[in-house]
Amino acid sequence: MAKKTHNSIETTVSFFAFLAYVLTFANILQLVCLFISNFLNEDKSTQSGYSLIVFVWTVIWFIWLTTCGSQVTALELFIKNMNQEVISENFDKDPERLKEFEYMSLFNSCSNFEMRFTGYGMFTVDKKLFLTVTSIIISYGVLFASKLV
Repeated sequence: MAKKTHNSIETTVSFFAFLAYVLTFANILQLVCLFISNFLNEDKSTQSGYSLIVFVWTVIWFIWLTTCGSQVTALELFIKNMNQEVISENFDKDPERLKEFEYMSLFNSCSNFEMRFTGYGMFTVDKKLFLTVTSIIISYGVLFASKLV
């Protein structure tokens, strides 16, 4: 039941997660363009305010998405523990059922039940992605800025 619920949420959310990460990447590159091209050069306070708002908004959403994606791992552990608890509570100490309990426990511990949120199946939303995308944004930002200058 939990796997079916997770799959339904994953199908609904994955495209939007992918889109959010692409837009985050585009927003950072847009800010690099703003500073290099001196957009709104006449009014430095408007340029700084606009850049600051877009940067803060982008970083907050980026961190929020990564944090939400990382929460799924804790949920996976909770569901496995809950399954184990339900199994142990429903089997009495009858020796005939004890073997069945051992098999259910073994099956539960070895089951390949992984909960991960992905961006349209292209990447897994977790903390490692945050570091990877941050380094890519910095690298491309520097390369892009050096080409425009």
